[in-house]
Amino acid sequence: MPVDGEGESDVDVAHTGLRGDADAAVVLGGPVTSPTFGPEHAKSLLFGMADIFGNAAGFTTKPDPDVLIPAFESFALDELLTTQDNCPMVVINGDADVHVPIADTTVFNGRPNTQVELIPGGSHCALNKLDQIMPVMTTWIADALRS
Repeated sequence: MPVDGEGESDVDVAHTGLRGDADAAVVLGGPVTSPTFGPEHAKSLLFGMADIFGNAAGFTTKPDPDVLIPAFESFALDELLTTQDNCPMVVINGDADVHVPIADTTVFNGRPNTQVELIPGGSHCALNKLDQIMPVMTTWIADALRS
């Protein structure tokens, strides 16, 4: 079961889950839509996030923004979001994430076999609210494994 972290980026886990390539997927705070991967958003990323995307895109040195933006845009999952073939997923993020707009979490509402948790006051991946997200994840994973 893909779980965000441990070598998987938020986008990789969302991609795997939306394709239905796993038994279940836990997505924490991942950007998914074209507007989030657009040039304006890419230029405003904080706290080294552009470098993280550069690394995920395969750059071995800090890329120039003009080179990074096309690579950044290639991560968007809009096409997969039009399908309904996803595996069971839980999608969690904080409503105060400075990197990922709320819409990139709520876009999963109404998908089959998908639970969406938008954590009030939660930061990126709602990591400042671990006491709230850990019970959600562990309960969801246990239920997914029983299914």
